[in-house]
Amino acid sequence: MRTICLALVLFALPVRAADYFVDSAGGADTNAGTSEAPFLTLARGVQALQSNQGDRLFITGVFREQFYIPRNGVVITGLGDAEVEGVTYGIQTQGTGITMENILVRNCTYGLYPTGSGHVYRRMRFIENGTGVIHNGNALSTSRFVECEWYASNSVAVYVWGEFQNTYERCT
Repeated sequence: MRTICLALVLFALPVRAADYFVDSAGGADTNAGTSEAPFLTLARGVQALQSNQGDRLFITGVFREQFYIPRNGVVITGLGDAEVEGVTYGIQTQGTGITMENILVRNCTYGLYPTGSGHVYRRMRFIENGTGVIHNGNALSTSRFVECEWYASNSVAVYVWGEFQNTYERCT
């Protein structure tokens, strides 16, 4: 009987969220991903994240790689000068419940390509992308944009194709 009770207690314990760090100038993908020993690439940072556990990824620096996030329920925060630039898809979110904040996306063909639902984007800036945010008709999207900014010349700030239930709050 004690074994059964112990097993039930272990399954009832909450899973502890983890924090990971990525620094494009001072990291290494062989590091542990801590604030003192950050990863180098976004891909390695995302690889460390676990879905649905509240894991957080903090990024700093300029990244010239696609930021693809196939996880659920994670939080990604830009620290200071976090920037994704010069790639086809700057940020592509897939899954559900991803929160992203304080990241500049610049000079990408598509700044943000969200798929899935329940994403929140706060204080994101999209500058001089071919298309700032592209919503494809492949799946119902329910993203929330809060205090985001789009700066574009000769491009499309937000392109929508299909059915969407996105909200835009205090965006310019």
